[in-house]
Amino acid sequence: MKVLSAAQMRQVDHRTASEHGISGPELMENAGAAVARFLRRAWPERSRGPVSVVCGKGNNGGDGLVTARLLRNQGCAARVILLAKPEAYQGEALQAWNRLQIEAPEPAAVVAERAGEAQALLEGSKLLVDAIYGTGLDRPPQGIGAEMIAWLNQRRADVPLVAIDMPSGLPADGAYTREAPPEDKEIPIVKADWTITFTAPKLGQLLGPYARRAGRVRIESIGTPAAELESSEYNVWVGDADLARPLLKPRPAASHKGSFGHVLVLAGSRGKSGAAAMAATAALRMGAGLATAAVPAGILPIVAGYRPELMTHPLPETAGGALALAAAAEFEEGGLWAGKNILAAGPGLGQEAVTVAALKRVLAGAPVPWVLDADGLNAFAGDLEALAGLASAAERRLGRTAVILTPHPGEMSRLLGVETKAILSDRAGCARRLAQATGAVVVLKGHRSLTVAPDGRMAINTSGNPGMATAGTGDILTGLMAGLWAQQASGDSFQTAAAAVYLHGLAGDLAMRQWGQRALLATDLLTALPAALRRAAMGTAMPYELEAGR
Repeated sequence: MKVLSAAQMRQVDHRTASEHGISGPELMENAGAAVARFLRRAWPERSRGPVSVVCGKGNNGGDGLVTARLLRNQGCAARVILLAKPEAYQGEALQAWNRLQIEAPEPAAVVAERAGEAQALLEGSKLLVDAIYGTGLDRPPQGIGAEMIAWLNQRRADVPLVAIDMPSGLPADGAYTREAPPEDKEIPIVKADWTITFTAPKLGQLLGPYARRAGRVRIESIGTPAAELESSEYNVWVGDADLARPLLKPRPAASHKGSFGHVLVLAGSRGKSGAAAMAATAALRMGAGLATAAVPAGILPIVAGYRPELMTHPLPETAGGALALAAAAEFEEGGLWAGKNILAAGPGLGQEAVTVAALKRVLAGAPVPWVLDADGLNAFAGDLEALAGLASAAERRLGRTAVILTPHPGEMSRLLGVETKAILSDRAGCARRLAQATGAVVVLKGHRSLTVAPDGRMAINTSGNPGMATAGTGDILTGLMAGLWAQQASGDSFQTAAAAVYLHGLAGDLAMRQWGQRALLATDLLTALPAALRRAAMGTAMPYELEAGR
């Protein structure tokens, strides 16, 4: 499923009309029909009315006018409140207004020139429909529109509100392109229970600080040919089960453990043995045939005792229990690379200078692709050029993108040399900057984790929950990603990374059902992962807040 910007959606609509003969008025009619159909199915009693449809003067208001007309034609009591006089309507919205007057004229609509008038008209509504602003909004709402949004957000809790295409005030691209509001001022954005959007989800419904205002998002087809979304210029995807399913095919009957890869985990230090144990176990739980944890010798008994299926290898350590510089020789001369096809490095390594030096030497000679996380990323804080050089060398050695980086915002800020606040304000832009600078696939972790490829492709994850904000979940992700990559090491690293992020979040969502958010532990994800894999493979796992219309 593609995700579109406002400009891309306009391009798709234009081509749909010019190349496929499906006109704007037809698309508007289909959009209104989809909303009316959803209201009748979701709330069969409430949709009888009164249903209040609040319409602005643009095409979003036109969608609302079609919705109201169709509801009336089906015997529902639908009230239309216009926030502009009818003579302000143009084009397709004007056609929708004229048709409403002809087919359902009693009364066609009430014009509210002041918010107080509209609020009085909305009292007693069983359902509210927001059709004030759509994807064309490029600045914060003002005037009566802003006042109406504030009133709608103060509605009774038992009155559902459905937004058409976008919750009014929510920027379609996640941020306003004009007149950015002051940081300390609350922006008027409708808090929707559901948003019915058309053809494809919009960036602002998944990204940005206000994305949750969309509530649950339902994507409805309104006649746009599927081929119109296949253009390579639309390179943002929903990160969901559709990305993971092709990587979870049934195993051949003649398989053996060597068929599914061998992950080498370089992780851990004194006091952080759990990071190595969890990452290596996660690789096995994801389906890798073998996993070896290469750890400082002092913590080897702890890691080895964590799971009997794990193999371990002791490495020279410093007095503080971290990786010693001599550990690099174990990889170069001790045969540690033999039989391995993926390296996962970083969790719990610590940041001693000799440990950083040893890690860099290991990565410089790695004959396999690698996933770098946690202290592995911190080793390159302020030295992005060195990381880019190692990633580039790995790509030349293996003939493809051979590195996946999995920073959280703090780690990314250290890599890029900017404040964390700047990362959070432009997550997509910063992730793309790091991917282009290093030539690696970048996973920027957080709510709606982003997976970005050097060529600009991006997947916005839809799984996961706040209960996963706990120690160790990042180590689990590192292992899951390496374990999935080990099974198709020659495959697309972007798809592998995005699929692992989705499956990690889905396991977290399933674990949350049993433990709740507050009590959730990282290792609970490993318990829930088998069910997550089954659901994704069978096509029964839908995104947590996103669904396709049927």
